[in-house]
Amino acid sequence: ISELTSISFADEGGEIYLNPFYKDSQLRVAFYHEAIHSLKLLGFIKTDITATSYEVLRAAELSNKGRISNTGPVTNGRSKYFEKGVELMKLDLSPEERTNTALKSAKKIIVLDKVVNIVFGMYIFKDKEDWWHYRYGAILGGMAYELAQQTGNSDDAWRYLNLITNGKSPVEAERIIRKIKN
Repeated sequence: ISELTSISFADEGGEIYLNPFYKDSQLRVAFYHEAIHSLKLLGFIKTDITATSYEVLRAAELSNKGRISNTGPVTNGRSKYFEKGVELMKLDLSPEERTNTALKSAKKIIVLDKVVNIVFGMYIFKDKEDWWHYRYGAILGGMAYELAQQTGNSDDAWRYLNLITNGKSPVEAERIIRKIKN
């Protein structure tokens, strides 16, 4: 393991292992990601599809600019998906349309990404995380960030992700935060 690899994980017992070569800012965001996996493995939450969401949201907070960089603590092209989430939340779409668009964007196969993931060992830990979860998580993180900007309450970003992590759909979570009736 070196600082060039991004291997961090939570094992079946919920133990978290972080790359010892990470810089402080990398440790701060990687811990959020792996803690979500650990909580899922231990049965405390319903889904860990938001692991990357927490990671990118924390990175945006740490940047003090609300933006993340591929050269900072978050890598693997997640910043462009975070920005996609921010832009999706700015569009005049229903929560259903927004969530459907987010899922389609996340699941769109980009051959180069797939090759890079295979070559650099993304699939060493088979069955841990589907490849599109990273993208979808980053998009949801961007959506959470922008939602909080719109409501004027930074806690709403975390509430949005917590609702999803505990079993609400992104549609339901957005409706709860915005207090929208069906």
